[in-house]
Amino acid sequence: MRDVAAVSESVQSNHTPPPAVASPERLRALVASRLLEAPAEEEFDRLTRLLCRLLGVPVALITVVDAARQHFVSQQGLAEPWASERGTPLSHSFCQYVVGDGKLLQVEDARRDERLRDNLAIEDLGVVSYLGVPLRDAEGNVLGAVCAIDGTPRQWSPDDIQALDLIATLAASEIALREALRRAEAAADQMQRLNTTLEARVAERTAEVERLAQALTVAVEDERARLARDLHDELQQILYGARLQIGNGPLATEELAHVSGLLNRAAGIARSLSHDLAPTVPEGASLRDALRALARYGHAVYRLDVSVETDDVPLPGRPLQLLVGRVVKELLFNVAKHAGVQEAQLTGRACPAAIEIAVADDGRGFDARSREGGIGLTGVRERVRLFGGTVDVESAPGNGTTVRVTLPQARRS
Repeated sequence: MRDVAAVSESVQSNHTPPPAVASPERLRALVASRLLEAPAEEEFDRLTRLLCRLLGVPVALITVVDAARQHFVSQQGLAEPWASERGTPLSHSFCQYVVGDGKLLQVEDARRDERLRDNLAIEDLGVVSYLGVPLRDAEGNVLGAVCAIDGTPRQWSPDDIQALDLIATLAASEIALREALRRAEAAADQMQRLNTTLEARVAERTAEVERLAQALTVAVEDERARLARDLHDELQQILYGARLQIGNGPLATEELAHVSGLLNRAAGIARSLSHDLAPTVPEGASLRDALRALARYGHAVYRLDVSVETDDVPLPGRPLQLLVGRVVKELLFNVAKHAGVQEAQLTGRACPAAIEIAVADDGRGFDARSREGGIGLTGVRERVRLFGGTVDVESAPGNGTTVRVTLPQARRS
């Protein structure tokens, strides 16, 4: 008996398998089956034992064939060293022709067969008669063969062929079942990864919503406190002073003028609070209407000269209109409070599926690289982010500030 490695090296380079054996599509399917070099498994060994009994043959094989070798998925009856090697080069393979032809191969005496008589399986493995059928995967690719082998000439009967077909069907079913299980496991793993990712995102979003709810609660309470201070520190004090003046008896002309002035101040404060609380952007306003209304608000409340340059596009939905009003009012307040100038520039333009609004001033500015701005600007960022938008700040000490807000036009309320 020749050494297996020596046989492989000496004859494989001179052997050309049938063209279908080297088909790239078939070889990819073979690799995907994970049967190449797979260890012996009882499910397949049970089938080859059954095949030996049904046909009364000494050797039965389930093989897969690649471009250079045949691998025994299961074997019964082979002598050593082939049994331990669990495969041969194609120089020792009849199964390659089953793969190449894609149909039954029935050989009564290989020594008299023109195609097979020089095959080294006759001498080294003792193969004389051979009956083989294709082993297919679920997509119909021929991976290898299921075969029965005898060491003497034999005429195969229809019952033999029928029994072999049955064993091949069972082997193919086992392969398909394994592939289905692998896919199910892969799908389960993917689902687990998706669930883990989803849980993490839900936890992250929940934490963000809680943080936003807390921030909005604080903002609402701060606004209420500011209104309370205005009512107490200014409006109530003025009204109380006017009442004292009136309660002291008949008023002189100067005193009447003083009371009138106090009441005028009270009316001014009431108007200011009304401006603050009332929506500035009228319902159904376009971007141009909204920004012009906000410019008028900035002049009336903060004494700012606000120039407006804008496209005229719709603001779809009341929530978006209210958001634009609240955000721009806050940014104009920042200009009045922090910039140290009385002018501001308000611009708006339409982008694909979005609008962009910018509030700019030539005031004192701040270092935008080291801090994000005050509480008001933080509130603007949070409001805009809830709508799926972004806020970009450009500022530097002495060089003014530009806050650019981008809002998607198609967004849930």
